[in-house]
Amino acid sequence: YQRRVHGDFNSHTKMFVAFIVVMVVVVGPIALVEKMLRNLPEWHSKNVDHDSFAPFKRIDGGQWSRPRLYLGAVLLLPFRFLVILCVLVGYVALSSVVLFGYDRQSMAPLRPNQLRILKYSAKAASRLLLFCFGFIWIKTSRMGGKLDAPPPSTAPIIVSNHISWLDILYMIHAYYASFVAKGSVRNIPFIGTIAVAFQSVFVNRLSNEDRKSAADVVRQRQLDIWQKRSYPQLVIFAEGTTTNGVYLLPFKRGPFMAGLPVLPVVLKYPFSSFSVALESIPFEVSLVLTLCQFYNNLEATELPVYVPSDEEKADWSLYAGNVRKYMAAAGGLKLSECSYEDKLKYFETIKRHLQIDRT
Repeated sequence: YQRRVHGDFNSHTKMFVAFIVVMVVVVGPIALVEKMLRNLPEWHSKNVDHDSFAPFKRIDGGQWSRPRLYLGAVLLLPFRFLVILCVLVGYVALSSVVLFGYDRQSMAPLRPNQLRILKYSAKAASRLLLFCFGFIWIKTSRMGGKLDAPPPSTAPIIVSNHISWLDILYMIHAYYASFVAKGSVRNIPFIGTIAVAFQSVFVNRLSNEDRKSAADVVRQRQLDIWQKRSYPQLVIFAEGTTTNGVYLLPFKRGPFMAGLPVLPVVLKYPFSSFSVALESIPFEVSLVLTLCQFYNNLEATELPVYVPSDEEKADWSLYAGNVRKYMAAAGGLKLSECSYEDKLKYFETIKRHLQIDRT
């Protein structure tokens, strides 16, 4: 009798453990995906005049497949997340060792050995991360017949359209590029170490005086790269915000004030289900659903270095406008005069209609 009771107890325990495992491994990821998907229909609401905000409108309406995303959530999401976490922790650990004793406040150029280690480890880590996000193959092309990217001193600034947070990973993989970041980022654990490893430009933008100072810092970095100091190229997403990848917004002045040549790069993310564009949806939705897709597509087109004329050097708006038209024509993008302020209006419009629908 005791053996029978003991056997029943073990059997029930195993069933309970199996139930918990199923809930965690299967139901949990599916529930997470469903929660993310519930945020998407609002961005396709027929009650909102999306056409007035065309660059920020979702263009994947009705194309994403729940069954495929559910399957990806169960089979891919947990494993991809673990690999991504390991890669990030590993790179931070390596960067901390290489940067030991480095003065993070001065942000002086790294020594050649430091730069070499951080460069190739960053390029490898970013490619592995892109692979984890489903970018098995990346289609890269260079107009003008060149096989290799030009050296940083030829074009200190890389100007690119901005579609997704994944743009950053590609730029690191392709160019080991640096970025402009808030000054406070430098002191954030883990993230600050990564930003310093990329030789980022740290600026403050709290006041008009701070913004003017930030522009001077960016300009000085351009000159440092131009003079062949050992800094990586600086990537600036000149639109100042993300779009759906169909349009190109007016460019900000940052990359063009120094009057130096720039390297234009056009990015595209062809899709058949969920679009990875971060034009309007929350970041966590984009992150989770991107991880659940079996594969994603990225096409990068590097245009020839754009050397400004004397007129363009004297007028940054003329320079920026011509580079923008050049990129739009080469990448098949539509020009739009929308701005970041219009994007904020779009957000407010959608939120207002959501509140009306819920009441």
